[in-house]
Amino acid sequence: MTQAAIRQLVADSVVVALEAQATNMANANNTNRNPEPREAPVAKKCSYNEFISCQPFNFNGTDGAVGLIHWFERTESMFSRSNYTEDCKVKFASGTLIKEALS
Repeated sequence: MTQAAIRQLVADSVVVALEAQATNMANANNTNRNPEPREAPVAKKCSYNEFISCQPFNFNGTDGAVGLIHWFERTESMFSRSNYTEDCKVKFASGTLIKEALS
């Protein structure tokens, strides 16, 4: 097969693929399309008991900088799965500080 034949084959394949995509996008019955706008989750207030039920990690201040970084990562990971308001996050995260971490 020559280079020109390969180029023509690729060009033809691209044209066919683009036509198929255009047909698919124009299909109003396409189940892959979602005409409804996506709704962002609304931040919610929650109770401290709900937060504690997620079993957050405590930081006591004796683990040094590495322990603090791990505590940040775990706490941020837990908050990323929740939908708490920012003020709840601050209040609840500060509630996991114990012993020397409080001073």
